[in-house]
Amino acid sequence: MYQPGKEENSGEIAPGSSKETVPPQKTSRKTYSQDFKEAIWNMHKKLVEDNWDKPVEYISTAVKCPRSTVHKIVTGEFPGETSSTKKPSKEQSSKIHPSVEEEIRKTIYELYEAGVCVTSTMLLTELRRKEVDFPYGLRSLQRFLGHIGFKFRRLDRRMVLMDTERLRKMRAEYLAAIARHRAAGRPIVWLDETWIDTHDIPTHGWSDNTKKTAIDAPPSRGKRIIVLHAGGENGFVPNALFVSSKHISKSSADYHDDMCAETFEMWFEEDLLPNLPPHCVIVMDNASYHSRQIHKTPTMAALKDEMINFLKEKGVEVPNPATKTMLYDLIRSGNYEKVYAVDEKAKERGAEVLRLPPYHCIFNPIELIWAQLKSEVRARNTDPKAGAANFISMVREVEKTITAEKWKNCVRHVQKEEDRYRRVDEGTQELVINLDDSEEDDACFDIDI
Repeated sequence: MYQPGKEENSGEIAPGSSKETVPPQKTSRKTYSQDFKEAIWNMHKKLVEDNWDKPVEYISTAVKCPRSTVHKIVTGEFPGETSSTKKPSKEQSSKIHPSVEEEIRKTIYELYEAGVCVTSTMLLTELRRKEVDFPYGLRSLQRFLGHIGFKFRRLDRRMVLMDTERLRKMRAEYLAAIARHRAAGRPIVWLDETWIDTHDIPTHGWSDNTKKTAIDAPPSRGKRIIVLHAGGENGFVPNALFVSSKHISKSSADYHDDMCAETFEMWFEEDLLPNLPPHCVIVMDNASYHSRQIHKTPTMAALKDEMINFLKEKGVEVPNPATKTMLYDLIRSGNYEKVYAVDEKAKERGAEVLRLPPYHCIFNPIELIWAQLKSEVRARNTDPKAGAANFISMVREVEKTITAEKWKNCVRHVQKEEDRYRRVDEGTQELVINLDDSEEDDACFDIDI
């Protein structure tokens, strides 16, 4: 086994010397020979090939070398290279051969297909195992991944669902519709609901772990405040903020269950529609209370009389006698268009409703607005015991601080996401990588607000 170089200038005081007269000298860092680094690198490669768990920790213990040092060796330059070749410039990175770029993409896709969550450290190790001609280190690989279209963010479990044929078709239809409305110059507003608890406070701050650096907040969550609003590039729709409170013990873990079609439709008709510009497009998700059907198509669970009445309203001749199975087959064969209550109310005011494809909240800029609003509310919540009325008043104050400029930035971000998915659906694959928080930063929703 190769041994690291000896430590020099330890700074120890000679026997008989006084601490006052002989100050301790600065301790130099350990130096490691190239042979030692190569041995560590080869050992790590072998352990990875043999599917060892935590190979860096094992090597660190075996050779009595700090874990951070082992990590730098196995993720740094190739054995025999100098540190001057470790990090290429952006210009050099852009000149890496296209075949190498393609091999890196292929390697990432293969790892994910095998059920492996890819990190940059793992990817670099795999590239070296496959002898891919990428002659740089970890940080350079991260920069290069960004250069070729990969982004550091949390992996979305919905990606598999979002890539089904049905949802790809719905996404393409939505993207075509939103582009058509923008080209026609129609104003677009997005609506959504969110919630925040009255005892919600910031979770991080400088602390010495004593009571003097703690916020006096109740351990319970208090009351749940439901917020419903809409906005676009010109900011929030004026006079359309809806806020209500509910006891946590009486509310659902999923705040969507705390909203009902009756409440939503009342707000939609009385608070939203009168304050919209002419010929507006209203974008919303597919929550059940957004989509109450005026004449709901019966399911197999419906009563037989409901099926018969529905078919008669549609002008369909009902056989007599008829079983529920026969009636349901008639209903399914009709392929009747669903008519939603809010859509009809919007048409009466010259507006149009456009629904997001399922699982695509990334196309709704108000999701980013909610993050800002919640963050500011938590920061201002210095007296969590003040009660729901005080908290609601604070929410209304914070709502006024969300400017049109912030909305414009969020809308621009969403438009970039729309363009990205257009490229994906056209065949240019793009993958997102979940980076280990201990090694890399999470840059999800990294936009200028």
